[in-house]
Amino acid sequence: MFRPVRQGKIYVQIADQIRQLIESGALKPGEKLPPERALAQAFQTSRASVREALSALEIGGYVICRPGSGTTVAANPPTSRRQLWHRLLEEDSPYDIYEARLILEPHVAALAAERATDDDRERLHRAMERILAAGRSRDPDEYNAADQNFHRVIAQACRNEVLSKVALAVNACMSEELWKNLKAKALLLPGRLEKYTIEHEQICRAIVAGDVEQARQAMYHHIKEIEGDVFAGAEEGDS
Repeated sequence: MFRPVRQGKIYVQIADQIRQLIESGALKPGEKLPPERALAQAFQTSRASVREALSALEIGGYVICRPGSGTTVAANPPTSRRQLWHRLLEEDSPYDIYEARLILEPHVAALAAERATDDDRERLHRAMERILAAGRSRDPDEYNAADQNFHRVIAQACRNEVLSKVALAVNACMSEELWKNLKAKALLLPGRLEKYTIEHEQICRAIVAGDVEQARQAMYHHIKEIEGDVFAGAEEGDS
C-alpha cells in the first residue's frame, strides 16, 4: 500500500501518499493506521518524518492522532484538497478572504508577467475570449465561470506551485453559493460587466507584454473594484 520515499521533502511525500489513500477510499474513516515504526519501515524513512507527516494530516482533518492509541482516519475526512481548503476557510470572514486575494493575486499576476511561456500566453488569450463572449451573453453564471478560468490560467502561469494552489483555493472560496450570489448581483449592476471586461483586458495585455509592474497594478485595481461592488451589493441587499 505504501511506497518508499527517498528524496525531496520526505514528510510531504509521506503525507501525500496517506492523503491520496484516504481520498480514494483505500483507507476508510475510523480505520487505524499502522504504528509509526511500521510506517517508517514501509516508507523507508525515519519515525520523525512519519510523525511530521501525521501531524500535517491531523491539522488538515484527515487523521486523529492519540498518544498511546495510535492514529486513525478521521470520521469525516476531506475528500479532496479543494474541500480541505474550504474547511480551513469556511469560518473565515469573506472580508478577510478578499483581503487575502488582494495580497496574493497582484503578486501572482506579476510573476505570470515575468514567467509566462508562449503556451501560457495562448491560454490567457483564449481565457480572455471566453470572458468577452460571456460579457456579450450577459449571463452572470457564465461570466463568473469565465472569470474563474481567467484567474486559474494566470495562477498556473506564475510557475510557483504553492502560490498557484493557495491563490486558486482562496479564489474558489469566493465562488461558493453564498458569495457567488452576491457576485452575481454585482455583475448585474449597470455597467459592471463592461467595466470588469476592460479590467480583464488590461491584466491580459500587461501579462502578455511581460510588464510586471503593470500586471501587478491592474490586478490590484481589479480585485479592489470587485470587492467594493460585491460588498456594496451585500449592504444594499441588507438594507
